[in-house]
This record gives sequence, C-alpha cells and structure tokens, in this order.
Amino acid sequence: MVMERLFRFSLVLSFVSSSCLSDLSVKNTCQDTQGLLRLTTDPGDQYSPKFSNHGRYLAYISTEHNHQDIVIYDFQEKEKARVTNSADDNEDIEWSPDDNLLSFTSYSKGIPSVKMYRLSDGTITTVSDAEQRASDAKWSPAGDQLVMDFNLDGKDLWLFDLASSEFTQLTLMKGDERNFGFSQDGDWVGFSSRGSDFPHLQAYHLKTGEIRQLVGNESGFEWHPVWSKKRFEVLFYSTWNNEMTDVWVTSGAAENLQRITYKNIEEFGPAFNHDEDLIAYFSWEEANDIRIYDRISVEFKDLELRRDLIVKWNPLSWSPTRNTLAFVGVHEKDRLYQVSLDGGAQKLFLPERPENYETHPDIDASGDWMVFSENKNIVVRGINTGNEVVIAPAKDYQSDIFPSWVPGLPDKIAFLHGEGGASDTNNIWIMDQDGGDKRQLTDIGGIVDYCWIDHDNLVFSYDPTTSYGNYDIWTLEISSNTYRPLVQDAGATLHASSVSPDGKVLLFSGDFDGTDKIYKTNLDRPGNHEEIVGAMNGGSEPTFSNSGKMIAFLSNQNHEKYHDVYVISERGGEAKRITNSPEREYGIRWMPGDASLLFSANKGNNDIYLVDIDKRLKKDDLQSANLQ
Repeated sequence: MVMERLFRFSLVLSFVSSSCLSDLSVKNTCQDTQGLLRLTTDPGDQYSPKFSNHGRYLAYISTEHNHQDIVIYDFQEKEKARVTNSADDNEDIEWSPDDNLLSFTSYSKGIPSVKMYRLSDGTITTVSDAEQRASDAKWSPAGDQLVMDFNLDGKDLWLFDLASSEFTQLTLMKGDERNFGFSQDGDWVGFSSRGSDFPHLQAYHLKTGEIRQLVGNESGFEWHPVWSKKRFEVLFYSTWNNEMTDVWVTSGAAENLQRITYKNIEEFGPAFNHDEDLIAYFSWEEANDIRIYDRISVEFKDLELRRDLIVKWNPLSWSPTRNTLAFVGVHEKDRLYQVSLDGGAQKLFLPERPENYETHPDIDASGDWMVFSENKNIVVRGINTGNEVVIAPAKDYQSDIFPSWVPGLPDKIAFLHGEGGASDTNNIWIMDQDGGDKRQLTDIGGIVDYCWIDHDNLVFSYDPTTSYGNYDIWTLEISSNTYRPLVQDAGATLHASSVSPDGKVLLFSGDFDGTDKIYKTNLDRPGNHEEIVGAMNGGSEPTFSNSGKMIAFLSNQNHEKYHDVYVISERGGEAKRITNSPEREYGIRWMPGDASLLFSANKGNNDIYLVDIDKRLKKDDLQSANLQ
C-alpha cells in the first residue's frame, strides 16, 4: 500500500487494556474502565471512526489541519496516512468489501461530490460531478456498485456501476430519500423518505423495482438504520408513539418488529458487533453513556466509562475481528477511543507529556519512589506526591539510561552511562537518590544491561570484542573489583535480566539455537542453564516477581512484529498473555505486592504504563499454577 509516511500515530488496540489517561494528581476523580484506551492524540478533533472490513485499517475524520480531512491508520505497518489534503471538508467514509478502496463525500465550496481513494497507489478518483450533488455513497456486498443520494430537486437514490462508470436512477419520489446501503445479499437498497406519504424505512429491490415497507406507519421517525450483514434485518432507533427514542430491530415487516430498549430515557445510535450477538448504543440520562445489549443472554451491560470523559454522539464502529468498539470522547478535544469487552486493566502511569520519552521504570522497596529514564536523563518521582527531580542530567552526546535501585541500599541508584552514543562506552555508575556522590563501578565499556544479586554483586551482559551482537554474561564483585564470566557462547547473544529474590537464580534470554528463548541458571552452577518450559519462542526480558513465584517476560511468539507482556510460573507451564497491542512493550518491572507490572511502550511517545495482573489472571489460574 502506498501511503504518505507521517509521524507515528498514538493508537492502541489492546484486548486487555484500559486507560485512565489522567494526571496522577486527579487520579481520585477518574474511574478506571476495563478495556478503555485512547486511540488518537492528534491536534484538533477526531471523529467518525470506521474499521475496515478485514480489520487492518481504521479511517477517521481529523480537523488537525483546520478542516475535515480523512486519515487512515494501518495496524500492520504501524503508520497513518492523510488521505485528503485540501481546503475541502470530507465525510461519509465507507470501505469497499475488499478494503482496497475508500469512498467519501467531499464538499467543494459547499457542493458535495463522491470520491474514491485507492490504497494501492494513493490516488483519488472523482465519481460524481458537482452538478449531481451526490453524497453518502454505500458499497454493494460484491464491491461492484455504489448507491448514493443525488440532491437535484429533492434527494433521490442513484446507482453507480464501477465497471461501466454509468449511473442509474432508482427512485423519484415525493420527499427526500436517504439511503442506508445494501442488504446482505445485495438485492435490496434501504432508504427512508422524509416528506413522503410513508416517511419510514423502506427497501428498493434492484431487480424488480419493488418497494417494501420495513416498519408500520406509526408516528415518529426512524434514525440511523443499519443493515445486518448476515440476514435481512435492520437495526435503528426511533421515536415511535411519541416516546423517548429507543433501539429497535426489524426483519422487514411490522409484525417482525422487536423493541430492544424500554427505559424512559433517550437511547440511540445502535451498532452491531461482527457476530451480531451484541448491540452497542448510546444511553442518555444525565450524560451520554454507552451500553451493550447481549442478544443471546438478553442482558444489558453498562460500560461505566470514566467520569471525566464525555462520550459524544457520533457513529460507533466495531472491529470486524474482535469485540472492540471505537467511539468519540471529549476530553479537552474530541478524540477517538476504543473500549474492549475483554478483561484486564492498563493505564498511563505518568502524566502524558508530548515529546518526552519515559522508559525503564524501577520502584524502590518501599513503593514510595520510582526512578526512570527520560530523554536519556535519570529522574526520580514520588509515587504519592507526584514530585519529581532530574538527578542525572546527561550532557550533550551522553546518555544515562536503565536506572535501578541498589538492593539493601535504599538511597542508592545505579544506571548505565555512555559517551558519544556508542554502546562500547557504556559503564555502570552509582549515585545517591538526590543525584550526589556519582561514581563509576565498571571501566570495561560495552555493557548493555545489568541486574543486581545483592548490593556488592551484580550480573551484566558484555561484549568484550565490541562486535555489537555477541554478548556474554559476566558477574562483578564490587568490593574486590573482580570480574568473572558466567554464561558464554561464541555464537549467541545473551542478555542478563533478573535475579531471584534469594540471589540464587539468574533469568536471561539467549539465542543459542538461533531463536530467542528464556533460560535460568543457578549462580553457583552457571554451566547448567535450562530453558523455561512454556515461555515460548521470541522471549526476552524475563523478570522475577518480588515473591519469586512468577516471571513476567516479553515475547513476539517468534513471528509477530512487536512484543507483548506475558506471565508464567517460575517453574514453567502455561504462559498468560497480559498485553496485546501493536506497539512493543519493554522495560518490565513488578510493583510491590506483585499485583501489577510497570512497562514502557511507544504509543506516540515512549511512556510508562501500569497493568494490573490480578485483573488479567483469573484466581483459579493463579491457584492452579501455585502462584499464590
């Protein structure tokens, strides 16, 4: 696909995530919502999200450049593309069934026309002339036709054939016909006709010209009708009988009409999920909320979205491959959000700050202080107070990274210091919590990662030949300045990662057989390393929990582009996936109590996130793995 490559788009689609996305200082006013995550952080407003039919893309409208542009995000390539770039406003996004074309309405000086964007070469084709004043095009299931509204003398329905580029008029009725697309078999086009003798939902048969009434002639209007993709069925909301708006489903006749909602409040904007067993809709009582109706269990679910997020009326869009719903929320600006109906909880741990790159957090034993790397500086932050200070400001062409608290010395912090941007200059340093008394521990260079055994002994990965790749694992006794090789292999890259709380076992990753895997070795018998059973290929950064009973690690399962967080028993067994997102997570650290993990991820900027393990792992999973 040819796309103009722009800056990385802060969009996250993770089954197990939720986001509070607020400053810690207002944490108590924010209600966590499982599975909620902000998708866009672009300037301006974003709205009208539309998942593509196969789930690879998300198209939406953005006012970043002061008019309504169409933007596409590609989940596979992790890129976004600006489709339109003119002074015209654009709307009515619709994907072709094969996701190769995107139709939309473009307004030039207020006059609408239908256009198509081709993903393969990035070209835009004008389908209708300005004189036709066409809008709101919908694709046939076969992708060979578009139905649209012409606003000549009132709105009528016209059909466009892609092969012949010919238009055919379908309706010429009193009033305005507004189409809502093709039925699942492509034989019918649904529409409503305002101002006609029957101003309700109808369907036009493309072969016979028959017009079928889909509902009765009760008072009120039907709004936002949506065809089922599986059967002859239409979902809509209506003010029937002059009551509050409710959600309804019809299969084509008044006697087959089903009322879904009955509350004495406004309920509107329904949308089917991909299996059509769930219906999402807006519910207005004191403010907009989103509710889910389960058609199988006949139960309703409130999503209980965070209180400082205002849900805005705008068409909902379900992912075609998962129970993930995109919607528009207002929090300073209109932004796109996603809510997943699956479990888990994840939230931004630090306030969101543009252009800041916060990575590799570590929490002290008291749980009161966090140290992390920010733009190659070392920063200490009070967890409860929110106060923070840069204690190791790196000078030009220097980097201070990978900070950690020194075990048994609560006021001491270690870190890697490099000069000139080359890893062969990296050495381990130590300093006080306030940044004073800096001193160098190693003088060999080439250190890429490290972990502590106790306050006098540490393990590190080291490339003595500076060949940038073949790292071995060594130990250092600080008091005697004694270096010893621990695990060596001439053809492998080995990364020391974590030492058990009792100081006896080292976790590391290595590619002895050409594939990254996770291993453990006894520090007193380093030649007897063994693979962690169940920790799958593509594993890295294994980290003991504070109790030593669990191991968190990263894995791309040896084929996915980016790594996610997993948790497994220290004895091996079945690994439980904790995150599932299109960005790579890294820099895992356990919080005190082992109920949650910190990690870093690039969701537009490199930020630090918190994921709640106990909300992701079921209690029986923990018990069966003997992790409690």
